[in-house]
Amino acid sequence: MAAADAGSGACGGAVCAHGQFPPASWRPYSSNSPFNRKVPANPRLMAKSELIVERLLGDLSRHKQPANLAVYDDGTGGWPTYWGTPADPLYAVSCKWGDCSAAHLKGHAPAGAEIQGGNEAAKDESHDRHLTFIDQTTSTEFDLWHVAISPLPGGGGTIATDWAGITKIDGDGLSGCAGGVCRGEGNAGRVGNLAGRVRFEELADASARRSYVEHALAITIRCTDGTTVYPASTNSGMPCTDAAAHTPKGNRYAPPMGARLHLNLTRSGAAADLAHIDGKAMSRVPEWKKVFLRTLVVYGAIVMDTGTDFYFAWQTESGNQYTSMKVADPWLGFARGMTINAATGKPHTDCWTGPPATDFQVDCQQDPKGPGDGYLGVWHEKDDGLDWNGQVWSHLEVLHECVSKGTC
Repeated sequence: MAAADAGSGACGGAVCAHGQFPPASWRPYSSNSPFNRKVPANPRLMAKSELIVERLLGDLSRHKQPANLAVYDDGTGGWPTYWGTPADPLYAVSCKWGDCSAAHLKGHAPAGAEIQGGNEAAKDESHDRHLTFIDQTTSTEFDLWHVAISPLPGGGGTIATDWAGITKIDGDGLSGCAGGVCRGEGNAGRVGNLAGRVRFEELADASARRSYVEHALAITIRCTDGTTVYPASTNSGMPCTDAAAHTPKGNRYAPPMGARLHLNLTRSGAAADLAHIDGKAMSRVPEWKKVFLRTLVVYGAIVMDTGTDFYFAWQTESGNQYTSMKVADPWLGFARGMTINAATGKPHTDCWTGPPATDFQVDCQQDPKGPGDGYLGVWHEKDDGLDWNGQVWSHLEVLHECVSKGTC
């Protein structure tokens, strides 16, 4: 299924109503967005690609795997996105850190929208408190970080943030300008928050079709070398020389912000790699995982933020964007379905249990001795009859920025 690039009417050519979200066939931004470019055959590599991957899999990660896919009962896993209609309140934005592009526009957003982490998210540095909304009357995406209020109040007003930016949902996805101000973004990569974010609709559809998501993935890594490559620009995120990174080796051979990772399993091209993923050697890998692997082969993943203890962390949309709009959380339904106990026909309820064939298990992080508070899709090193590090992640490579630019 070919993806339909963004334009007016994300919901089947019409405005998305409250509780309605774009179908799997839709993707944000135009065809010339770096996130919507497939990796070409025999792509050019970044200098020292092997050494960068070696560090990524080495001292830059405390947990030797990608981050688990977290789905919580309260919908707080992931990053929420909301679609504003002409009938919704009009909100202004303020930025504590200074003059930002988002402060020069007003946008329609649905009252009641909740931030990343939910209404009770602590106002501290460990909680990003993102909120993204698209004003469908202007096709403007508002990317907000460290939002001070949740839920959005009825009647409009000013949304106080620490920092925020804007981009056009039908543009290239890079952070834009407003009122002559080009400063402001919602993530370290200085691209739209929707760039590379996995939506439930496209993950479910790609799983059903045994295919891939039709755009590059956005990922978070531990730290960078203090530089940027396209599509990132002026913000390198946390450098590995920062004391908070806890990486004594410093910046050398760490990935730059904007680096594009690519999975090259067979050294024989994308078709051979996709066949390998669907072949006997990976027959025990659940389909939801294969979607991520195929996407890494076809589009790759672009470093857009820093701060994880894993090889990298995926960016997905959240459950509370649905529940705050008064519809069921499809992520939660998906995860519960993955943890059905064959003996009882009901989901597993004991901590850290679940059917081995799905790699989903009950999560009890908030209270290890209490009931589960959600589910985890796990990427354990020895799951699925594989040595994931030796057979998969060691086959990552880092592409030259010309691939994202479309110039090579």
